Amino acid sequence: MLDLYSGFDLFGRFLDASALRARIIAHNVANQNTPGYRRKDVRFEEFLARAAERGGGGRLFSVRPQVYEPPGGTVKPDGNNVVLEDEIALNAKNEILFQVVSQALRWRFSLYREALQER
Repeated sequence: MLDLYSGFDLFGRFLDASALRARIIAHNVANQNTPGYRRKDVRFEEFLARAAERGGGGRLFSVRPQVYEPPGGTVKPDGNNVVLEDEIALNAKNEILFQVVSQALRWRFSLYREALQER
């Protein structure tokens, strides 16, 4: 069963995953010219969706972001597969996700604040 604080925990996990993804993207950009470097990415949303399909509940709160090396991509002659334009696009997408989740969290806090003030 989900309690009052569970939703906040889930929002927090989203924000943590987004912050991790921002660090990984920055790391990829910093290594775009490092021979042999392979780009990294973060899995979180797909794990969360899978947990929700399996019934959600407590399973959602066991999901943790995972850094991994995605297969494929365009590999340059030096063995590096970071494409700066792709990283910039991923960073923009990640920033939007962070803003949406932050706004949802602020909205949820405001609901609780209003409820407490009416007591």
